[in-house]
Amino acid sequence: MKKLRFNKKIVLGFASFLIIMQSYLNAYCQVTKVWETTPLFMASESAVFDAKHNCIYVSNFNDQGGFIKQQDTLHNEFISKLDLDGNILDFKWIENLHNPTGLYIFKNRLYIVEREGLVIANLKKAKIENRISVPEAKFLNDIAVDKDGTVYIADTFKPCIFRIKDGRSEIWYSDSLMNSSNGLLIDNGCLLVGNRGAENLLSISLKDKKARVISTGLSDNIDGIKKFKNGYLLSWKSELYSYVNGNKTILLKLEDKNDFVADFDFIEEKNLIIVPLLMSNKVIALKLDD
Repeated sequence: MKKLRFNKKIVLGFASFLIIMQSYLNAYCQVTKVWETTPLFMASESAVFDAKHNCIYVSNFNDQGGFIKQQDTLHNEFISKLDLDGNILDFKWIENLHNPTGLYIFKNRLYIVEREGLVIANLKKAKIENRISVPEAKFLNDIAVDKDGTVYIADTFKPCIFRIKDGRSEIWYSDSLMNSSNGLLIDNGCLLVGNRGAENLLSISLKDKKARVISTGLSDNIDGIKKFKNGYLLSWKSELYSYVNGNKTILLKLEDKNDFVADFDFIEEKNLIIVPLLMSNKVIALKLDD
């Protein structure tokens, strides 16, 4: 039998091609869309999973004023309730809200960020219990709640983080490191902040407010931050990506670059990412491939 001979350069070239192709697949083929709602929301801005009641809440920002360039005090916006298959359980589940953005569940209460401050709703009764004003705010956005109930809220149009403790609001952090803030996450005793305009993630100690930049060269306005493996899932504009061990991997890139992958939630035990699409008024669910 005639022996086959391979040119070493061809073999090396083919191997390099396989590596490039594998990198491409790793970047774009790690999630599968399992459902997508019809475009019926009103600027779906944030989603959060309620493990106790096995459902999803979505904030309807209603961007009629172009991110509130005009004063709007009608409180016409609301929170929608979905099941895990994307079916609408109650479209206007919590009403009388003013352009709601970030959502967080703490001790059977839904914490809702709106323009004037924080709304606290009872999950069992589907009823607003309390409103806490943040009078110095310009554009309140994402929210994180510590284990003791202390609330931290980002202000995207002001270089600070607000804190609400014992029912009172205050500016908790304001420093030259911060341009302005969007996505928030409490992780290992620190508040992680998507630093708008600086393309980085800040880590601020909850104990002494010491801050440091933990990663650079990211999106210019990180909207969603969720813990993932040894790193994080992040979103902004048309992309959802993972950032693990210093490596950025794109998981989703929308065809419409004018649409926004907004403040998503990651259901770790189900390997499911719930993604609100701000401009197309939809919510999608993505399954992370094994």
